[in-house]
Amino acid sequence: MQPTYAPELDFKGVALGAPAPDLRALLRDNGSAFASFVGFGLASLQKAYPKFGAALDTYLTPEGQTAMADARSRCLVPNFFADMFTDYQRYFTIPIPQFLEVPDVKETFDAATLGYSNPGMPMYVYQAALDEAVPVATTDKMVDQYCASGTPVQYQRDHLSDHPTMTTVGMPGALNWLETRLAPNAPIANRCHTEDSLSTYLNPGNAATQLQIGLATAGAALGLPVGPQFGPK
Repeated sequence: MQPTYAPELDFKGVALGAPAPDLRALLRDNGSAFASFVGFGLASLQKAYPKFGAALDTYLTPEGQTAMADARSRCLVPNFFADMFTDYQRYFTIPIPQFLEVPDVKETFDAATLGYSNPGMPMYVYQAALDEAVPVATTDKMVDQYCASGTPVQYQRDHLSDHPTMTTVGMPGALNWLETRLAPNAPIANRCHTEDSLSTYLNPGNAATQLQIGLATAGAALGLPVGPQFGPK
């Protein structure tokens, strides 16, 4: 959307962690500890895509309407805990697979799927191979499509983490990559590279960055100033 929505911005790169490229794949989380992904996924699409919202309203029960309103009113973490192990089928008047075939619904899911258009900027993607919520195969497919379109992608697969732990474990690598992209005279990214590692903590510099994050967080909790404390004023 950037060329038409914000053409004045010069994007240097984007980092994506477990990006859920195809939201339909999240339906495997229905009824599980990650069932809330289904709820806030549907609620988000309902708000962002009017035709999808109208179709969803048509096939939701009154209880389902209330559930979507609750999901839209809460932040991520409260949503996660409020809707664990929820079976969203009970909120629909038709089977969910049948709902997915409704034309306006199918069109929306297709439009929201990542990988079909070249984002025009280098990317860093990190994903846990053991992710229980976002299937790694969907991220693999997204990366393959981006690379085929000429997008430079550095893809990091962590084979020790799951979805919750990758949130923390993947952060240092993403921050280090973004720092490199934002540096003056940053090298031109022009190729795709996939790296499989037992843990991204084993990559050079990532463990040190995580230590810095931990110290900064602890300092902030103690009321210490946030940000660089030394150097030119």
